[in-house]
Amino acid sequence: NKKLQACGILDSNCFEVSTATSKARALYPASSMMNSDCAPNTTHYFRKSREAYPRIVNVASKPIKEGDDITTCYIKTR
Repeated sequence: NKKLQACGILDSNCFEVSTATSKARALYPASSMMNSDCAPNTTHYFRKSREAYPRIVNVASKPIKEGDDITTCYIKTR
């Protein structure tokens, strides 16, 4: 079933986005290419933008050597 497959892809690759008044999940295609990890080597935050949705900003949270996977956590852990 294509709808079920699409829901699974979105559930696995969306980021949790919280504001003072709401909580949602959003798909950021480039950021979703990173591997998910419970102890990631990047962190992300959201920056307001002119669009209706916030932009995601990814930054290294520890040194990343050439050849290392770039990893992230799709949910807010802190």
